[in-house]
Amino acid sequence: MIIEICDSLALDLQNLTDEEHGALIGLALSRSRGYNFILASKSLLHALISLNDIGALAISTYRKVYSDQVQWKNLLSSFNFRVRVVSSGQQVSIHSEGSVEILQIPLKDILFYKLDDRASLIAENLTDIEFYVRISKSYLDYRKVVIGLCYNEVNGGGHTTKDVVSSHFKNNNGVSLCILDSDFKTPWCEYGDTAKGVIDIIPNFPFARYITTKSREAENIIPTIILDFFASENKLIRQSVSKIKQLIDDHERNPVKFIDFKKGMRLKTIKTSCQDTNKFWSDSFIKAGLLKACNQSNDCQTIKTCKCSLIDGLGTDLLKCAVKYLEKEKFDFNDIDEYLKSEWIFLCESIIPYIVSPPRKAS
Repeated sequence: MIIEICDSLALDLQNLTDEEHGALIGLALSRSRGYNFILASKSLLHALISLNDIGALAISTYRKVYSDQVQWKNLLSSFNFRVRVVSSGQQVSIHSEGSVEILQIPLKDILFYKLDDRASLIAENLTDIEFYVRISKSYLDYRKVVIGLCYNEVNGGGHTTKDVVSSHFKNNNGVSLCILDSDFKTPWCEYGDTAKGVIDIIPNFPFARYITTKSREAENIIPTIILDFFASENKLIRQSVSKIKQLIDDHERNPVKFIDFKKGMRLKTIKTSCQDTNKFWSDSFIKAGLLKACNQSNDCQTIKTCKCSLIDGLGTDLLKCAVKYLEKEKFDFNDIDEYLKSEWIFLCESIIPYIVSPPRKAS
């Protein structure tokens, strides 16, 4: 994470409280441990280096920041989130400066809210976090950025994610970014219960941020090069992947963003009480040449009980298998399908500012 110390601190640097001295020491420790980048003007850093009350280790760290800040400053300025530490008379707030979101916090509150710690990534499960971190690494490689990553992993536990986000904030566990599946089943669909639960409480928690997928779930943004790898080893998967590719060609509706990759798609999907939904899926499957007549004598009451499969699911372990692939295989960001690129870039550029980290201070 990137923490910028504002010049407003310089006005009263000789009259800091013990609490404020402790905060400056905590920020220095977070830099020396390789948790967070620290940025400040040269004049402020020079003043901090002269501040004997913060101790030799902190002074040494701020001296290191002074000497190597030029190496990182231009790169870090390209990221769209940072924490700004201001004088203790100001308030906690969130605002934007251009495309950069600024979380402002008074110096005296840094340790209380544990903003000197690593940022936390929260998702419905740990596999989601690993997947998003791995695609973020591929994006950094694509941009030829060599930088460390440091973060806490927090398992939301599916439908309990709202409670985990709330608990994380109320226990003053620092900055968190919650990455949520939108659960969109059509382009106009509302967020699913898990995402909606988190979104509803976020405005009350300034240190808790969130993003959602633009597609239905993380599984929907797995590139076809990875799906093809799985398909090469399993005939049933090969058939499903072939059908998925036929939907990819529908650039008008982009139905592949909203199918259920894990459980598949049933004919009942186009026989709902919503005519717009029925038309969306009917038109999509007709264009792909995948629509077929019902083979049951009695009309199915729910999608779960529908036996007419249009696309068989790829299984509940799909994302876990994708993570294993990314662990073992060399993945190039350029191999991402064109229809996925904008979402990958959005997700990566949203996540990376929270997890970038400097090298640990060796001396």
